[in-house]
Amino acid sequence: MGIWRLHKFGSNLGHAVGSVLLDRVIAMAALAMLVVIMLPFAFDLIEDKLYLTRFGLFAGAVGMGLVVILYLDRLARALRRLLPARVIDAVSALGQNARTVLLNARVGFAVLGLAVTN
Repeated sequence: MGIWRLHKFGSNLGHAVGSVLLDRVIAMAALAMLVVIMLPFAFDLIEDKLYLTRFGLFAGAVGMGLVVILYLDRLARALRRLLPARVIDAVSALGQNARTVLLNARVGFAVLGLAVTN
């Protein structure tokens, strides 16, 4: 739905897909951040330690996925021979946009704050 709206209001399709995908990644990172913050409090409330382990693994997997997304453009260049040029361009743009948004401290915290409250 968001991709269609962005495209309808003038954004090209690649930009629309990348923006919505980056929005979903940031929302997942915000959720993982909340899990990490609340995990120490959960030890007393949740008796089944398997659930706590799963929460920790979820947060770790999201963190590793975030690192991969931040370096997608470099990874895409390494896979240049295996993927079509359009895919390489789209993946590279996503990685560059992720770094632009998330590695700027002021913008990154604002975006994560919006994702947490949304």
